[in-house]
Amino acid sequence: MTKPLKRLSLFISFASITFSAYTSPAFADVINPYPEQLQEVLGKYNIDSDNILSQTTLEKAVHDRNNERLLGYNTYIRFKDCKGYLRVFQHRFGRVDNVFTRGECKIPGIENF
Repeated sequence: MTKPLKRLSLFISFASITFSAYTSPAFADVINPYPEQLQEVLGKYNIDSDNILSQTTLEKAVHDRNNERLLGYNTYIRFKDCKGYLRVFQHRFGRVDNVFTRGECKIPGIENF
């Protein structure tokens, strides 16, 4: 292989690795491994489970050239009475780190963006 083709090959390999490292922030829907902590959040803010339309949990991970590291879990909860969602981020060991709402959903005590 000629020198320019080797360089091009290396560049393409590096570009594809970099692209995959930055375009895969989450995995498909998973079962939340820490439902107790999530239930504590729902209880703390008096969220009625009958008003929940859907709940989706995604793994949040960081990918680099050599490995991937699980950061935690994002759980998105949609409600029947508002457009938007509640997002609960849990550390990879279950600790609740961040809770907020988006869109029209307003819950007293939770910040809305």
